[in-house]
Amino acid sequence: MRDFLLGVLSFAVIGLGVMLIFQERTIQAQAVHLNNLTASVSTEAQEASLDLQAKCAKQAKDAFDISGAGQNGDMASYTDHYNSALNKCFVFVQDTDYKTNPKGVSDSETLYDAFELQVYGSYFALTYYDDSKPPAMPICTFTAPDGKQTFCHSRQDFRNGVEYYMGTDPN
Repeated sequence: MRDFLLGVLSFAVIGLGVMLIFQERTIQAQAVHLNNLTASVSTEAQEASLDLQAKCAKQAKDAFDISGAGQNGDMASYTDHYNSALNKCFVFVQDTDYKTNPKGVSDSETLYDAFELQVYGSYFALTYYDDSKPPAMPICTFTAPDGKQTFCHSRQDFRNGVEYYMGTDPN
């Protein structure tokens, strides 16, 4: 009887060993499959991100053209940024006008959603040609991430707010 039990026990150990080998191979195959799926999803996400960035760049240019900045012979430029965390396309427009106001140079910066054209912030300052006059107090408003409209007191305050939406200082 003892020999019989040892035989059954040996057979069971061999059977478990074979099952362990097959299970290990299955786990390895699943790991390879998981890695392939992860790489595929990563590639698809990267392609989608690049597609969204390209759409954002095109829309930002269209929004800049619609804004009228730079059309009076003034100097204007824009920067676009797709913010993936907010799923929004932002355009930051800088416009320096030497011609419209005979008293000085106006300098403005505006941040808005390129698709919805919703303004998130604006900065305007006038520097007089007459050096005896101090620069005019800037007009600066900004929509904070919580949706509250706030007044800023300087270009740096404005730029600090812009960083949240643009990911970095646009200059």
